[in-house]
Amino acid sequence: MFYLVNNKEGLTTFLDSPYGVMHNNNVEEKFREIDILRISMMASDTCKGAENLTILYSLYKTCIVNSTDFKSYMKKIIENMTLHMNDIIGSTLRIDCSQKRYCM
Repeated sequence: MFYLVNNKEGLTTFLDSPYGVMHNNNVEEKFREIDILRISMMASDTCKGAENLTILYSLYKTCIVNSTDFKSYMKKIIENMTLHMNDIIGSTLRIDCSQKRYCM
């Protein structure tokens, strides 16, 4: 408390500055996004569901940083996965067979 009283002038100098803003909406908005993600992860039934949600959120934020439309990006990924589904399933079956699980 003594620190605040003894340094009041220095601690309140920013209030006189014409360049300072009295709010920090940009940072508060970022925390809001994190809070929404936290609430969504709490609604997830499993840890794997929460992990998948964070991966999806990471892709979303990466698209924003790189000025890429997230919906178009995800559509392109799903289209490519659909085109190569036999390759994806085939490689998965080979991995499972090497571990002696669900071998066809």
